[in-house]
Amino acid sequence: MIDELQLSDYEKGYLMAFSHQSYDDFANQHDWDMWYGVGLGDRIFDLNIWRSSEGGTVYCSVYECIKGLEQPDNYTTDSDRQFHLWERKDA
Repeated sequence: MIDELQLSDYEKGYLMAFSHQSYDDFANQHDWDMWYGVGLGDRIFDLNIWRSSEGGTVYCSVYECIKGLEQPDNYTTDSDRQFHLWERKDA
């Protein structure tokens, strides 16, 4: 089961704006899914934009990245917690 990632209003707003800017990049690609790393204060996030294979709906979700204990410069996406930012019908 996936829990909702807790975000401040500022984080939600920033990630929402970043994701809408990234959508233009995503829309010009032929990939079904793209990932973007976003550093915000002392938190690191992975933002995923993907297209459904049915109906052409595009979704955007964000996951927090967790710093590695043995390799502090490495981060791992915590896929157990996500925040669904938006969805839209693609033209």
